Amino acid sequence: MEECSIRTVSLRHKADEVVLKKLKQQLMSRNVKLQMEAVCFITQSLKNDANKEGQKTLHDILLDADIIEFICEAMATLHCHLLEAIFACLEHLAKSKKFYNNSHVLYVIECLIRTVHFLIKQSNSFHTLNRALSLLAGLLKGFVTFTGSKALQAGAFNVSQVLELIQRILSDKHSVRNETVMCVGWILSNLVESKSLANQLDVTSLQLLVTVLETCITLLSEFVKNHKAMDEQAQSTKKEAVLVMSCVTLSVTRLCSVLSRDKVLENGTDKMANFQNVPVVAMYSRKMTDVLLKCVQYVSAPYILEIDMEISNMELFGKFVCCLEALYCEPVKELVTPQLSYRLGELGYLTFLPVISTWSAYKSKDGSSLSCICISVLGELLSSMSAGILGIESLWPGGFAAFRKHLQMGLGFVPLHCAYWQQALYAPDAPHSLQHAVIVFNYFFCLCASRPDVGAPCLPALVSYLNHLPSVTLVPIPITKAIWFVFAVSSLSYSGPVCMQQATRVLLRLLGQQIQLRNVYTHHPAVLYWVFTSPWIHPSIQKGVMNLWLEEDQSDCGKDLMDLVMINYDASHCLLELIQCGKPQVVKRGIQVMQDAILHQFREGNDELIQTLWDIIPQALDTHASLN
Repeated sequence: MEECSIRTVSLRHKADEVVLKKLKQQLMSRNVKLQMEAVCFITQSLKNDANKEGQKTLHDILLDADIIEFICEAMATLHCHLLEAIFACLEHLAKSKKFYNNSHVLYVIECLIRTVHFLIKQSNSFHTLNRALSLLAGLLKGFVTFTGSKALQAGAFNVSQVLELIQRILSDKHSVRNETVMCVGWILSNLVESKSLANQLDVTSLQLLVTVLETCITLLSEFVKNHKAMDEQAQSTKKEAVLVMSCVTLSVTRLCSVLSRDKVLENGTDKMANFQNVPVVAMYSRKMTDVLLKCVQYVSAPYILEIDMEISNMELFGKFVCCLEALYCEPVKELVTPQLSYRLGELGYLTFLPVISTWSAYKSKDGSSLSCICISVLGELLSSMSAGILGIESLWPGGFAAFRKHLQMGLGFVPLHCAYWQQALYAPDAPHSLQHAVIVFNYFFCLCASRPDVGAPCLPALVSYLNHLPSVTLVPIPITKAIWFVFAVSSLSYSGPVCMQQATRVLLRLLGQQIQLRNVYTHHPAVLYWVFTSPWIHPSIQKGVMNLWLEEDQSDCGKDLMDLVMINYDASHCLLELIQCGKPQVVKRGIQVMQDAILHQFREGNDELIQTLWDIIPQALDTHASLN
């Protein structure tokens, strides 16, 4: 056959069959030059094809002619340039739905996996290997894009074969390149994203999935944490690594949801749908979620806050927020999110989520806007933190489920913007759910602040809220706890003009309604300092707070109280009272605090505290004698 025989011929020519025959002959030849010419001709024809409406597409013409089989035969070559040309050609052919609805894709994947195994052995085929892996990732993505894929529905796709390939690529952690790991990450993400995957997994393949997931996430995490992005290209590679991890997290979380115990047992045809496999499935699901949570908390979440708030990063921000939403909202029994919530709070996501929620251009796959996703994640984040710290299950009417619904409803009333929220506190017509959501947000904002004296800029709004609170209002206990703490922190850090006397009295009335002060107490230096520096606090509340403070077995508790005792007469008097009549553990810790304070001042040549104690002791003894 002459080399130029097909260069100027169109595949839409009346002699289509003749051209196709010549193409097949060239592809079947062992002449690399002829094979390359045929492959490049097909690729260029696909690029230039502009079929008219109702006309058969060139993709369909080629697929119906079984050109795929001949292209795959040409894939059995040692020439990397030819392989890369074949990969480019297959990428174009894979844009057709027919490619997935027939057996073409299965044959291509089988040949591609065989080629990748060959390329792994070659020391100089790094670029070609990554092109092959990228093509495999794209074909797996097509299974999700063309959801009606007959090949996938029939279960003809060999999941274990792909997992074993990934395992082999990642087996040598020290020599595998970062770009290759990212290609593998995309393969893993697209493989797991398929809704039909759970039906094809058995216990052995699930175990293999856990292994490759752990290895892949570990390698990507090490790259993100240790790689210094010295130029724009390196920074871009690092961003892609975080994007890959976010996509893997999203896909695997949804898979774990499908694999949850109830869903596995619903369908008796599933390979794992028998009672003896249920604990095994739960164990592997727990392992996978542990890997994901660790990755999000210590790698992805910190990195997201480091990069610039630019529109170019919108896809990464959006995908990560979708990943968080899945971790919170997918019904996965093995997912334990409180630790994730505390970590996100500490990192600053309470303020980050409202900021990126304004990027309304981003849409998730189900059409949800970034604002809606951020509201959902923020609501879940606050609900999760509230469950442990505010005692929601036992103290909120209706328990956690009712509180979560109440909070989400409140967050949905106004945009996620702090200015709107503070206004909502004193707006006379603001719904209670919105006001409560704002108060809970401010509570955790203050609690997660790096310094104990830094609070949300909301004191005027909170004072106005308290001043307008009807005297007969029954404020839920968790909300009272949040109000007290936010008021204490904000009043210590706010320097503007605001009259707090009436608001303080309203707050004291709310505290007086409590059967146990413990239910509304937050163990934080701001609360301790506030009750001894505010001029309107009753001694009984001061004593109750100091008693609760000393009951906490924390190493830094003594230091904070010691500093207060050395500068505050009421605190010294209160501590001495507790030493006389407190519980044994409280007395022991109180004596230690008093001793440390005296020794500290003694070393500085200061006897002020000792003199104060001499003044207090007679009064304390008289009080003690009258009680007896």
